[in-house]
Amino acid sequence: MSVARERLVSGVRTLCGEPPDAPLADGGLPSSLIFEVLCDVESSLLRDLDLGTMNRRVASEDIYLNEEQENFPFPNFDFHSPSYVYLQTDPATNIWWPVEIVEHSSLGEATAQGKLAVAFSGSPPIGYFSWMPDGQQVLRVWYERAGNDDPLLADSTDIGNLYDEYLKNQAAAQCREFLKMEVGNVLKARIVKSERQWQKFVNRGTQRGLGAKAPAYRRYRQRAPGIDRTRFFVP
Repeated sequence: MSVARERLVSGVRTLCGEPPDAPLADGGLPSSLIFEVLCDVESSLLRDLDLGTMNRRVASEDIYLNEEQENFPFPNFDFHSPSYVYLQTDPATNIWWPVEIVEHSSLGEATAQGKLAVAFSGSPPIGYFSWMPDGQQVLRVWYERAGNDDPLLADSTDIGNLYDEYLKNQAAAQCREFLKMEVGNVLKARIVKSERQWQKFVNRGTQRGLGAKAPAYRRYRQRAPGIDRTRFFVP
């Protein structure tokens, strides 16, 4: 679980020697300025992630389907776009079938061919099937999480708990410069070490928590290359 930004603001103030929450001209460090710096650094780190070929901001949600259900509202507010979808037809097994993601206009074609396909449309998104559920099926949707364009102080960061410390240290270094304070060798060393680890994380493509960026197939026949639909998939 990522740390709430308000805790990071408190941590930055501690690393700056506990200056009062007052204007810089009065020898203080406004909480609003710390928050602004934290958000700027976080945005920079998120841009690093977006430049990569892999998506490190993926999550999954299990949708339990009712009998003859025709569609489903996606429950998570941070949904941006689907990456992968799998269907479990028997809860007693751990077998998951791959489901193709298509445009809504292609669902009829998939239904006519007896293929498993889903489409998402609308905001908030609604999911639609190419088949009729039997009441025992579970749909697992891996999706790309949307970024937060309006970060809140009480919310957690989008970076992840492994690198919240790096975010805090970078913000503290900038705030110490605002206060005309030395950054200090220990803080510099921690930032340099975290930067090396961060760059490895951004550039690495084989680790847990990664998913390929969602491809876009305009029609059902445009399938993902290399997908063998006769195999079982265990997501």
